[in-house]
Amino acid sequence: MASGSADEPNSSFVRPDPGRGQIGDARYAEHYVRSHGEGRNTLDYRSGYVDVLTLDALMPEGYRLLDVGCGTAGYHHLLARHGHVTGIDPIPEMIMAANQFKEEFSVRNSDYACLTFEEFKATEKLDAIRLTGVYGWYLSWHRSAGVLAKAFRLLDPAGIAVLSYVPPKSPVMAAKAILAPARTVVIFRRRFLAMVGASGFVPMFEIRLPHTTVLFARKPAASPDMTNRDPA
Repeated sequence: MASGSADEPNSSFVRPDPGRGQIGDARYAEHYVRSHGEGRNTLDYRSGYVDVLTLDALMPEGYRLLDVGCGTAGYHHLLARHGHVTGIDPIPEMIMAANQFKEEFSVRNSDYACLTFEEFKATEKLDAIRLTGVYGWYLSWHRSAGVLAKAFRLLDPAGIAVLSYVPPKSPVMAAKAILAPARTVVIFRRRFLAMVGASGFVPMFEIRLPHTTVLFARKPAASPDMTNRDPA
């Protein structure tokens, strides 16, 4: 979600566009790394990761987190209660930077891999999954219902999924969501909540941010149809 600066305009690098199979080029990764490695102890920096801080406060000590689309993952130093965090991102340069920031910022109990959520294979159930870095921002939920089902399978009972969606804020955005849902990340709240519920999750609460809405959803403590399945 990085933006170009005055001396490095947006056109100077290729942004990620998963919907077109485009993961972003090395210059985009370099720009992202520079912009996310600075000011990590400022209020502005921390406020940009309010969902991360909220999740960390909600979870019990020692929880297991999968962070999808983690980018450079420098913000993982904000986590205080986790037992282990796994970050995945399809851009190799991001994962290289994540491993560098892991050492520089002393991020404990973490590992990083260059792959997509679809490629990810779990060896054990998880306590939390954060999907805000890709789905509902770069990839439309209209085409990603299967992602919710996979997240549900990967989570332990009572596990939490952190999701995001972009509701329409103008008639034009609403028209796009109605007429061309597969070509926009904009989605009506009612439809998104219906998708979340159909996947088995129970919505908990939302955090409304300037450009997106973050939804915390919980897997029910008793899920007889899903909890005995092996991790995907």
